[in-house]
Amino acid sequence: MIDFQPMTEDEARKSQSGCFEPGTYSFVVIECEARNSKAGNPMLAVTLETQTPDGPRKVWDYLMLVGDMRWRLREFMQGIGLTEKYESGTMSENDVMGRTGVADIIIEDGRDGYPDKNKVEKYRPTSGGTSVFRDTTTKPQSTVDEADVPF
Repeated sequence: MIDFQPMTEDEARKSQSGCFEPGTYSFVVIECEARNSKAGNPMLAVTLETQTPDGPRKVWDYLMLVGDMRWRLREFMQGIGLTEKYESGTMSENDVMGRTGVADIIIEDGRDGYPDKNKVEKYRPTSGGTSVFRDTTTKPQSTVDEADVPF
């Protein structure tokens, strides 16, 4: 006799797709690229890394730079603490790299033969949005007196 724990249809679908549970997650922007959508419209493709109980997971989002869906870019930029950069109307991919935020993540049903996937439903406004990358523009100050160095 072999014992095992059966999965429900929903559990099997989520496991097969690699989805994690919906909820509110902190994230860091680990990739950002300006590109064109299938329709030829400019967009920003971002990869977010979230921390789940099972470890780090990635979520991809596509933010339109023109048209009615521009509100998502505004929400994203506010969520990572770059409201002023958004309002200026100009930015670079490097501006968002390493920025942190909080997002509501859901599971979107698969379609056209693709499995279910995690998707950002909403970016939360935060006062943070700090960069997780260390500032390399300033030189660290030494606390050692050079006279104490033996060479």
